[in-house]
Amino acid sequence: MSIQFTLKEDGDILFVQYTGSFDPEDDEKTDRELAKICSEKRIKKLLIDLTRLEGLPNLFESYQSGASLAERGFKRQTKIAFVDRQEFKSANEFYELVAKNRGFQIKHFYAVEDALEWL
Repeated sequence: MSIQFTLKEDGDILFVQYTGSFDPEDDEKTDRELAKICSEKRIKKLLIDLTRLEGLPNLFESYQSGASLAERGFKRQTKIAFVDRQEFKSANEFYELVAKNRGFQIKHFYAVEDALEWL
């Protein structure tokens, strides 16, 4: 099963729930779709829930994903909060470092409440 996502707008935040299994090609395709939606709707705050997504990118895939956010269509002005499972903390920290080094406002959380407070 590939990556799917559902959307819910609440005020100025777009909530995104990912499901399925991680795949690098699907990840890029999904990011491009999501970035396009954010651009069209002028979304400035995004909360992406990864807790139902199976699998984990390897180190190279994490780097590629974090390094290519602009090419995938995301704007640096958009705040992106991720909610994920604690077991992926190390991979999340690496992805976050790569993206932040390119000027993106992203942060990983392990509770929705913390993500909402940051946004």
